[in-house]
Amino acid sequence: MIISHNLTALNTMSNLKRKDIAVSKSLGKLSSGLRINGASDDAAGLAISEKMRGQIRGLNQASKNIQDGISLIQTADGAMQEIQSMLQRMNELAVQASNSTYTDSNRVNIQSEVEQLKEEIDEIAGNTEFNGIKLLNGNTEKTSAVVSVDNPPNNKLVTITSPAGTSVSEILNNLLTLFNEVKGGQLGDSDSKRVSSKFTLSINNDELSIRCDTGDGFGLSGGSPNLFYQGYTGGSYIYKFTEFINENDFIYISDIGGTYGGDTLKFNFSSISEDQKGVTLQIGANSGETLDINLPNVTSTAIGISSIDVSTISNAESSLSSISGAIDKVSAERARMGAYQNRLEHSQNNVLNYAENLTTAESRIRDADMAKEIMELTKNQIFTQAGQAMFLQANTQPQTILQLLK
Repeated sequence: MIISHNLTALNTMSNLKRKDIAVSKSLGKLSSGLRINGASDDAAGLAISEKMRGQIRGLNQASKNIQDGISLIQTADGAMQEIQSMLQRMNELAVQASNSTYTDSNRVNIQSEVEQLKEEIDEIAGNTEFNGIKLLNGNTEKTSAVVSVDNPPNNKLVTITSPAGTSVSEILNNLLTLFNEVKGGQLGDSDSKRVSSKFTLSINNDELSIRCDTGDGFGLSGGSPNLFYQGYTGGSYIYKFTEFINENDFIYISDIGGTYGGDTLKFNFSSISEDQKGVTLQIGANSGETLDINLPNVTSTAIGISSIDVSTISNAESSLSSISGAIDKVSAERARMGAYQNRLEHSQNNVLNYAENLTTAESRIRDADMAKEIMELTKNQIFTQAGQAMFLQANTQPQTILQLLK
C-alpha cells in the first residue's frame, strides 16, 4: 500500500473531469438548441451547414427580388390597360368620324379628342415608373461615343458623337456634357483628353462660346447649316444655333498652331441612335440565375398612331387599321409581360420550396435532438454524482494505513 500517490483518486478525478465536460457540452446544446456550437463539435457538418445557410439566405432574398419583379410587371400592365382603353376610345371616334352624317366641323371636334388621347398615351408611356425605372417607353437612352484616331502627320482627330436632342438647349447641353467628360478623362482616351483640353466650351441659351486655350488659334467648319457666327467676346468666339440639329450635321473645331497643330475635334449628332434597355432580375442564389425582362415601348410613335387624323372621312377610315394595329401591339406587349409574370410566379414557388428543403437539411445537421441531449445530460449528471462519491471514498482509502501503525 502506498500513500505518495493516490492512484485510485487520480483515476476517479480523471473520469469525473470527462463527465463534467460532457455535462457542459450537453448544457450548451440544450441552451442553444444546436448540435454544432463550434467547429470542434462537427467540423465537416459545420462547413456543410454554413454553405447551406448561405444558399438559404440567398434564396430568401431571391424570393423578395421576384416579388419586386412581379410588382414591376403589374405596374406596367396596369398602365398598358389604360392605354388600351384609350385606343378603344380612339377606334370608336374613328368609326364615328367615318360616318358621313357628321360635318367637317364635327370631325374637327372629334380630332381634338383624338389629339388629347394621343398626348395622354405618350404621357403614360413616358412617365410610368417603378423605382425610377421607365417601364413603357422601352427604357431607351440616346447613345454617345468618343473615338480618337491618328490624323497625320502627328496629331489626332477626336470624334464625339452626341445625342441631337429635341430642342436647341438640349442639343447644346448634350454637346457640352460630353465634351466636359472627354476633357475630364471620364470618356475617351488620353489623346482625346489632350485634344479637348485645348478648348473651353460654354453655352448661353442657344449660343455656343468656343475659346482656344493653347496654340495660335482655331478654325471652325462643319456640315450644319444651323450654326451662325455671332462675334468675338472676351477671348471666345460665339456661334448661335437657330434650328434643330439634323442627324447628319457635324462641327469641326481645329487647332491651327502649337506643337500638335492640326488636332481636331469633330462633333457628330445622332437623333435616332438609341439603346433599348430592360431589367435583369436575380431570381436565384447563385451567379447566372437571372431573368432578363425586355420592357415594352407603347408610345404613340412606337405603336403607330402618332399621325392619326380623323378630320376627314378618308383619313378616319384609313386610321381604323392603324388603331387596330396599335391595339394588337399593346395586347401583344401585355401578353408578353403576363407571360413573364407567370414564369416569375413559378420561380417564386420553386425558390420557396428550395429554401424550405435546404432549411430542413440544414436543421438535420445543425439542430440538436433535445430528447437525446436531455438523456445524455441525465446520464452524465448521474455519472458525475457517482464520481464525486467515489472520489470521496478514494481520498479516505489511504487512512486505513493508520491501522497498521497502531
